[in-house]
Amino acid sequence: MQTIEIDKTLNVGFGNKRPVMTSDAKVVGKVYGAEVDTEQWMVSSILTDFDSSILSDADVKHPRVRKTRVSIPVDKIEKVSDVIQLSVDLNTLLSAIEED
Repeated sequence: MQTIEIDKTLNVGFGNKRPVMTSDAKVVGKVYGAEVDTEQWMVSSILTDFDSSILSDADVKHPRVRKTRVSIPVDKIEKVSDVIQLSVDLNTLLSAIEED
């Protein structure tokens, strides 16, 4: 018998690509979508196109040819308006990215 793995997330795209800003006022990129947990039907994370200059300055490894896309859990979001304001500073966010 063959076991089939089912993905429990759904990627959703956004038309309005809002900037994402850390708690220390650094714009790190723009939202391009979200991941939805299909078991609970809740947004679990936002998908962000990261600004490669932020990653280069912090010496974080990233692809040079294509965009660096990062999934940021919704528990790291402070508020949503014209800008997605995160509740963590840039160093904390970069540390979390490096761990993944």
